[in-house]
Order: sequence, then structure tokens, then C-alpha cells
Amino acid sequence: MRDDQGGSLEQGRVTPEARGMRPYRDRGSAWAGWTEVVFSHLPISASILSPMATTYLALLRGINLGPKNKISMPELADVFAKAGCQDVGTYIQSGNVIFEAIPEVSVRLSELITKEIQKRFGHKVPVMLRTTGEMRGVIRENPFLEEGAAEDVLHVMFLADLPQPGAVESLDPGRSPPNRFNVRGKEVYVIETVRVRSAARRRSRPAAA
Repeated sequence: MRDDQGGSLEQGRVTPEARGMRPYRDRGSAWAGWTEVVFSHLPISASILSPMATTYLALLRGINLGPKNKISMPELADVFAKAGCQDVGTYIQSGNVIFEAIPEVSVRLSELITKEIQKRFGHKVPVMLRTTGEMRGVIRENPFLEEGAAEDVLHVMFLADLPQPGAVESLDPGRSPPNRFNVRGKEVYVIETVRVRSAARRRSRPAAA
């Protein structure tokens, strides 16, 4: 089976190396941040799909964070299957879904899945779609990787739509030095050389007597 960029599937599993991808590391990879994506060990069957079907990742924000927005992965996979997706797989409890879909399905999928999750589970959850080719592009276009930055300080926030005109220019690039960000298309690339939360905790601690 081939993905949208000619990658292969081996023994019923997506092989990142076959797609020219490095396996994802939880928080610390160039893909970490807004929503976490894992390519390693995602189950997918080896059935032959329509030649027009494309491999997608669905990124669901805020699923199963502690007691909030609890959804079981089998139930989540069922939502996608009933929406017309094929070979649906999920990764642990992350809320990330990998599947195949034809254009007629994918064009309306984000809105449909968001509505169905709210209907079935009572959670309002943004759903963002990226093809495997787009995810490779996210790595390729990372401006901080181009600078030679270490992967463990890089994060990406995935946006559902392109920012409104002027929205990017209105952001303050010096808000959290030495950390920086760069908006490219529907991705916000962040280099976090100083952990913002850790720094905030240090500032909030009382001085030693």
C-alpha cells in the first residue's frame, strides 16, 4: 500500500522510515506542542484501498488530559469509521487518529467529527487534518531546524485555518525571550530554549531567608 507521497506500509504497520520520517519522541520532537503526534507502531491493516484514498492524521486537541474530555480510543475510531474513513487506527489515549479517506470524505471531515464528538460525548474538540505529505513538510519547513537547533527544544502548534490577514503581524515576537516563534502557513513553529512554566514557577517562589 502507498501513502500520498509514495511511502509503503510494512507488515500492517506504518513505517516512518519508509516515508522518510524519524519516529516521533513524546514532547521533544519537532512535532511536539499543540497536539502530539506519534508515527511509531500505529496499527493499520494491509488491505488494498481505493487509489484515490490518502493517508491522514487527525489531531484532536485536549483529549484525555487527566479527567477532562475522556473518550475511549475504540469509540473515537468508531466515530471516524462511521464518517466514511477506512483502516482507522489510534495511538494510546492521545486522541490522534490515522486513517485513509477519499476526497469526498475528507473535505467535510473536520466539521463532521467535531459535531459527532460533541453529540456523542459532550466535548467540544477542535479537529485538524494533515496528510502524511503535509506532516513531512512540517519537518522540512521548520525554520529552527534550518538553523541547526536541537530537536528537544522545538515544538509545533497546528492551526485549523490560515491566520487572518494582519494577525501574525500583531503578535509580539519578544514576548518570551529567549524563546521565539515563526508562523508559516497553518503551523506555528516554536523554539523553547527556556521552559516558560519552569521559569514562571521559579519567579513565584519566595526568596530564601
